[in-house]
Amino acid sequence: MFNISGMTNSFLRIIILAFLMLCPGLMFEALAENVVPSRTIHLVYDDSGSMIKDEDGVYVDTWCQAKYAMEVVAAMLGDKDTLRIYYMSDYDQGRTGEPMTIKGTSDPGMVKANVEKVHQKVTAFSNTPFAAVKRAGSDFVHVQSDENWLVILTDGEFDNISKDEVEKYYYQVAADPHTKVIMLAMGAHVSGIDADPERGVYFEHAQTSDAIRGKLTGICNRIFQRNALPEIKGDRISFGIPMSQLIVFAQGNDVQIGALTASDGTQFSAKSNVHASYSELAASNLPHPENVIINRGLSGQVATFDGSFNPGDYQLAISGADNIEVYYKPNVSISPYLYDEIGLEVTKDEKLVNGTYKIEFGFTNPADNSRVEDTSLLGNVDYTATIVNTLTDGSKLEQTVKSGDTISIRDGELSVDVMARFLEYNTVHPDPLNYTIYFTNELAWQIVESPTYHLTSGGFGNGDEPLIVSVQMNSADGLKELTQDQWNAMAVPKVRQILGDVENEKEVPPIVLGEFRVEKGDKPGTFRIYPSISPESAMQTESGVASFEIGIAGNFAIGDSRATGSMKQTIAVQDDIKLWERVLEWIRQHPLITSMFILVLLFLIGYGPQKKRLPKKLYITINSEPTRVGKRNRVAPHETEYGSYHRHFGSVIGPWPFVKKQTATIEFNEQFPNAEVRAGADGMELLNANDFEDIDPSLKRKQRVRYNWKLKRTSYDQNYDYTCQLSLKEKQ
Repeated sequence: MFNISGMTNSFLRIIILAFLMLCPGLMFEALAENVVPSRTIHLVYDDSGSMIKDEDGVYVDTWCQAKYAMEVVAAMLGDKDTLRIYYMSDYDQGRTGEPMTIKGTSDPGMVKANVEKVHQKVTAFSNTPFAAVKRAGSDFVHVQSDENWLVILTDGEFDNISKDEVEKYYYQVAADPHTKVIMLAMGAHVSGIDADPERGVYFEHAQTSDAIRGKLTGICNRIFQRNALPEIKGDRISFGIPMSQLIVFAQGNDVQIGALTASDGTQFSAKSNVHASYSELAASNLPHPENVIINRGLSGQVATFDGSFNPGDYQLAISGADNIEVYYKPNVSISPYLYDEIGLEVTKDEKLVNGTYKIEFGFTNPADNSRVEDTSLLGNVDYTATIVNTLTDGSKLEQTVKSGDTISIRDGELSVDVMARFLEYNTVHPDPLNYTIYFTNELAWQIVESPTYHLTSGGFGNGDEPLIVSVQMNSADGLKELTQDQWNAMAVPKVRQILGDVENEKEVPPIVLGEFRVEKGDKPGTFRIYPSISPESAMQTESGVASFEIGIAGNFAIGDSRATGSMKQTIAVQDDIKLWERVLEWIRQHPLITSMFILVLLFLIGYGPQKKRLPKKLYITINSEPTRVGKRNRVAPHETEYGSYHRHFGSVIGPWPFVKKQTATIEFNEQFPNAEVRAGADGMELLNANDFEDIDPSLKRKQRVRYNWKLKRTSYDQNYDYTCQLSLKEKQ
């Protein structure tokens, strides 16, 4: 037998803390149904001599701290927990004893009785027989629990059995899927076993007292799924997740635990409040009781608080405590959260439609279904979910997803079965969450027939020829013909002209259409569309117009499911309007502009630069010399006389714009007749040359000359004839 040496109070306190985790066995796998699984723990306890005196013969208080731990364990069992303690001394040297059986209870009086039962137990210290382990393992045959645990705590190697045989037996027990085995070996020289957690066999080895706390904490989390609050500040308890149970274990000779008060004033009384302490009675039965060490500092109180504890701060009424440990059981459920493509959450109360979503999982408070934001006390969380999408045709699409995955769901039914593992060994598994998935599908339009429309001055010459389109529903399985119910639910689509030229993106379209006439076709999924254009709009189109663009949009809804879609289509046009028709139409629509244009044209023709013009003014001089007739007496010449120049008003301005040449009259004195002249190409021409007796022959031929020319006339009176010369010059 291997004796423990140097066992300290802190070591046995660790054992006590380990067994504090034996608590009401509510597993989280059935939290949503509020079903507490049953658990049976067969604990093989090493009460060998090394618990009293080490191998050097030095007395130690290990036995005392172990007894104290057993009392604490008895105080913390739940309603469906059964603890059987197999003392090795009862199976030493061929003896066949019976285990101490303790049933968990919520009756405070019975809890005290369980503690007292452990307190009064007196054992005869012996060797380390493996028979106690075999008996504990074989007794599971008579157990019907949801979970079975075989726990072996020993400080030495077993008597008369090899390591291989020990391992073989552990795996034999763990072959039952409801049963697991865990062994903690304590001491520097203890040999281990080959463990396999996947097969339900665990092994921990604490070589020093400093390593024992971490090892035992891991073991207890694995078995009892319980954890301790990391920090307690005096009588203040704070946590960020909802709780269903808080167990306060306080050590101190005079410790007293009262009520727990929330920040809003709500008070919670302990369901049970049990005292545990060292055992004087057990020491009296040991060899040389006068030398046995009794640790009279081992005294404490265990208070169990049940209820619905919301996250927040609580104050504990406590006095006389040397140290406080608080163990908690989270009261959390789990829920899936769906987010659409732009990151908005889609709740179950909304109409969930087919599409692509991001799925996340989070803990919730069962009291109000609010999301638990602070999950630090839950440790690392691993979410796993199975989603089953049952389609409208009865087929099922199943996949396993993790939090943060992107999923595609189709119309029908969706079931999300999610489970979370947290604090390494805890699980929560609510009932599957079911959704009804409606469809919001896209309608796909397609042109079946697209005639070329002939544009005439009266509208479309072939406007009775329809544009035929078909529509199908674009589902996850591809394009599908509309069912009769869907076709009945679908109204005629909206059709409108797309403003702006397709190619040139003009502000104003080259052709402006009237209302469209739309009719359902002869078979489901087809429509006839008749475009129209008024004669006025037809004549206002641009010459040579070749196309127009239309938009088609339609939808239907059946309950909360709907489908919608649209398309654009360019329709060919052949311009058959004649040019003269467009000209006449333009003149008809713009009479004022047309009139002004004609007037301007006439003005340009009548008053343009082609008109021949006379000078505005002329200098006219008349010189006459007398000529004697018959007599030689000379007569003095007449003085120079002047004539006058008058341009004809009608040839200059006025209502006669088509008079191409200006005319004028030159008036002389009595010796000459008036000269009628007209503008020529490079001067003027004499129109009445025959009224003069003696003129330059060139003038008689109406030759155009400049403005210097002469007229001669001989006048006779009594004794003389006169010859006069006329000279004309343009005034500068």
